[in-house]
Amino acid sequence: MGRRILLVEDDELIRLSVAELLEEAGFIVIAAESGDAAAEQMDRSSFDLLLTDLQMPGRLNGVGLAMRARCRHPDLPIVIMTGRPDALADLGRLGDREALLPKPFRAGDVLAALRPLLGQPEG
Repeated sequence: MGRRILLVEDDELIRLSVAELLEEAGFIVIAAESGDAAAEQMDRSSFDLLLTDLQMPGRLNGVGLAMRARCRHPDLPIVIMTGRPDALADLGRLGDREALLPKPFRAGDVLAALRPLLGQPEG
């Protein structure tokens, strides 16, 4: 059975494209359009990795969601997608269970960012 990824992205085209890429790579993807919707998903189910956009509408942006996830699931790997890496200042320095995925990215960049966090070889 594939690893479960919670994908959080407010841009529908990016969300659908990344979800398709991950599913083709054998992952089970649960997609959410906001940090608030993702928080509800995390309350109902467990995931092997959180892949979240940084800037999103709603109460919880990517930083808030990552901090909430880290408090409740300290070992959960987190990949943060953003076109504004400077906005990461609120999150602090990334730990060894976290990675940054700068936008724009290519399909291979997504897999290269998450596979090491899941203990999977690249390629």
